[in-house]
Amino acid sequence: MSDGRVKRRASTPMGCWSSRTAGSPTSARMTRSPRGTQGWSSRPSEHLLPWLQKWVFPEEIKFKDRAYAREAAGRFFDNLLASGTTTCQAFTTTASAATEELFDEAARRNMRLIAGLTGIDRLAPADYALSAENFYRDSKRLIERYHRQGRGLYAITPRNAHVSTPDLMAACERLKREHPDCWVNTHLSETIGEREEMRALYPDSADYLAVYEKYGLVGPKFSGGHGVWLSDDEFRRLSASGGAITFCPCSNLFLGSGLFRLGRATDPARRVRLSFGSDVGGGNRFSMLNVLDDAYKIGMVNNAMLDDPAEAERNKLSAYRGFWSITLGGAEGLYIDDLVGNFAPGKEADFVVLDCNGGPPALAWRQSLIVEDGKPPTLEQAADLLFGLMTVGDDRAIEQTWAIDSTIKHVMSGRRRQSTRPGSSCLRTTSGSAGSSSQPQSSTLWGISALPTRRSTRRERKSSRRRGQHLPASGRRSRGVPAAPMYLNPA
Repeated sequence: MSDGRVKRRASTPMGCWSSRTAGSPTSARMTRSPRGTQGWSSRPSEHLLPWLQKWVFPEEIKFKDRAYAREAAGRFFDNLLASGTTTCQAFTTTASAATEELFDEAARRNMRLIAGLTGIDRLAPADYALSAENFYRDSKRLIERYHRQGRGLYAITPRNAHVSTPDLMAACERLKREHPDCWVNTHLSETIGEREEMRALYPDSADYLAVYEKYGLVGPKFSGGHGVWLSDDEFRRLSASGGAITFCPCSNLFLGSGLFRLGRATDPARRVRLSFGSDVGGGNRFSMLNVLDDAYKIGMVNNAMLDDPAEAERNKLSAYRGFWSITLGGAEGLYIDDLVGNFAPGKEADFVVLDCNGGPPALAWRQSLIVEDGKPPTLEQAADLLFGLMTVGDDRAIEQTWAIDSTIKHVMSGRRRQSTRPGSSCLRTTSGSAGSSSQPQSSTLWGISALPTRRSTRRERKSSRRRGQHLPASGRRSRGVPAAPMYLNPA
């Protein structure tokens, strides 16, 4: 690795995801503003539309205050890094300050970000809505300032057509026509209520997707968050256009929005590009491991309810398919697989190092039952270790988070984290192949390794504190799979 780019394929991989937080090489796609946990109330939860009015919009109004937006952006990226996410696509708010602070914070940390000013001009508080004229003017300025500057990519961002008038949608169409290299990030058919109200708001459009098609926004680099209630015809049209869906299982369950039809989206005859997203604060987890856990459960419920055996089987999420979905698969969904997603030579060297025992105490014992000596002899046993991580692991599994060629993992929850050279049993994983449109679950584990414990030096600890990071005096060793080197090569 030199200048932050991969010069040769390594024997060990990485993680990429999109923070709808679609898919980092962990790609995470965050759909809400980067406020964190505002929507998580101890009171009975609301469904999407009343939840937005009661919790989200009042919180997002605070982002007009630049100091508040700056603090929130810092906390947002702290949480992403602690969860092993290095790339995200995020919604901001209607305040330009929020978008500016998010891009500036990502640049300070050398992280790849796709984001843009959020457009809302109806069904929102008057002091939060942004007129179509002002949205167009501010978006033009932000595109010039941030798009393809460093690792920043700009997304034209109507929050969704439900809260966007035809005038604002026309402004988005104009921006996309004038800046065709920009991304488009929005919401799509998240709930039944939202979908039904769309019929009255856009009576000349046959369905939800047709609204975005009318304004020329659907195609490559288009991401529609959720897609829970899309029709079969909408899936077909998305596939034909090259548009993508961001699957947000944590949010869909938390808000009771519904069960995304993963098996339909991955129909080999009309496969739709996908990224997986955390959708914080609609979702209640930052970690893409937790996203995989809920995605697996949604898939299994769908599997049990379908009569079509082929579609039912496609709802099942194996470990390899899951980790591919939050690495190279997520990068493909966001059209950044030329930049991140695996260890192909020339790509940006973003990756995470996973502790295969990282999670609740029982996980280490469970993993030791799979591989006693730390050397899985088969791909099946390696998959069993990854399955344990994706269904039981959490942010404690993240040993290192790297962006380009520097470690950037930060302290979270008062718990010290190593910033370099961890000392516990680790998996460094990446997806080897993207698969084809007819075989979306195709992926390869290129390598598994365990790193030895090494004491950090006083100089390293002093340097890490200056960077706002913390490095323990000695590494910790997890119980469970021993920290002995182990490698698997693709068959």
